[in-house]
Amino acid sequence: MTKVPDWRALTFLVVSCLHGLANAQSAAPSPNCPTTTAALYTRIRSLGLDERRVYQVRGAFIDRPNLHLTLDDGTLAFTEDICGRITGAFFEGEGEVLLRPPNQVERGSLALFTGMAILEEQFNTAYFRFNDETAADWQSALSPLLGADAGEFIKRWNDTSRALSESDALRFLLDFSHFLPSPTASQPLPAFPRLFHASLQGQKLGSFDLFLDAGAAEPLWAGQLRLRDGVPFWDVWTSFKPGPAEPKSQSAKAVGELNIGSFRIRASVQPPTILRATAEVEVAIRKGGRRTLLFELSRYLKLDSVQMDGHPLDFIQNAALEGTQLQRKGNDLVAVVFPAPLESGKKLKLTFRYAGEVLSEAGNGLLYVGERGTWYPNLGFSPASLIWNFNTRPAGRWWQPENSQPRRPTFRACKPRAGYPKGPLW
Repeated sequence: MTKVPDWRALTFLVVSCLHGLANAQSAAPSPNCPTTTAALYTRIRSLGLDERRVYQVRGAFIDRPNLHLTLDDGTLAFTEDICGRITGAFFEGEGEVLLRPPNQVERGSLALFTGMAILEEQFNTAYFRFNDETAADWQSALSPLLGADAGEFIKRWNDTSRALSESDALRFLLDFSHFLPSPTASQPLPAFPRLFHASLQGQKLGSFDLFLDAGAAEPLWAGQLRLRDGVPFWDVWTSFKPGPAEPKSQSAKAVGELNIGSFRIRASVQPPTILRATAEVEVAIRKGGRRTLLFELSRYLKLDSVQMDGHPLDFIQNAALEGTQLQRKGNDLVAVVFPAPLESGKKLKLTFRYAGEVLSEAGNGLLYVGERGTWYPNLGFSPASLIWNFNTRPAGRWWQPENSQPRRPTFRACKPRAGYPKGPLW
């Protein structure tokens, strides 16, 4: 069975540090903190190793409910800091991980993929990302490594670290966007939902990943990246909510924190397969504090602009990916960054303008939409009213939305439909 993780709850990745210090520190930028969204995202997604922070490690560990990871003996280098904070490390040596799913269903799922109901695996290399106090917790198990050995370690693993840092970039943008300059008075940083990600090279299982993200509906999960027809996808071995010692999942509250009240979509078709659209989305903020929101939108739709009440907003969508790389490495997420933390009780009017090839031929002159991803920006499950209007129709063609029977469509504005669930708007 292949599970698909909810990256928006991270995601929201996923729907985003030092826990104890976060509430006491201000969002004022540090000397090493980028001041624009693009620069911050570039920094997050290409972190190298810090040659000043290379250590011999013995006996460092991660102990969380249902998860225990030990670095028995080896070499570890922390990544370069972001806004004064260490968010990652690379390890080479001898380590071991123990993952205990909480019930028979999850143990059965894990055994289906790995042959083990309880994951117990030794590993030789590991790449870690975290937004909590992990770096400080490991200090007692570290001793500085100097000279040529430290330089050789950095040279051997620096490029690997930069490449691996990209996978968590959007998730970290949710947190670190709070460091961006704001026109409002400086406020204490919020406590970020805990994140710990380990990419391990196991001795028996090969390369696999462990995630602990308090911002997800199922915070703890393990899986492996696989290729099918050259396209990567995740086999999620197991995913579950860890024991009671873990803080309550933030995503459990997410449904009540944000709500989309309505969609107004104006779209046109440029034969044969290009869709152009403007989507006006009304979002109600029930609980404030977020600086960045993650929307779902097909990777094949290029976003031209996002505006709030007529003012442009920064956004990140598959930066620096083009052509076939979108299919292999892209995702269906858009991060929209606001000029200041969102306030409770506010209603936002967001306007998205985008275009791309999301239509496909279904035969007999029939066009089909839905096969290539989400064609309108959304935040997940949220009842909403809908008004949609198609301004043009390809001559001699019929239109078939996803999950519907072929029919001649009516290209006109529709009355608002209250209580419409997340999914194809048809």
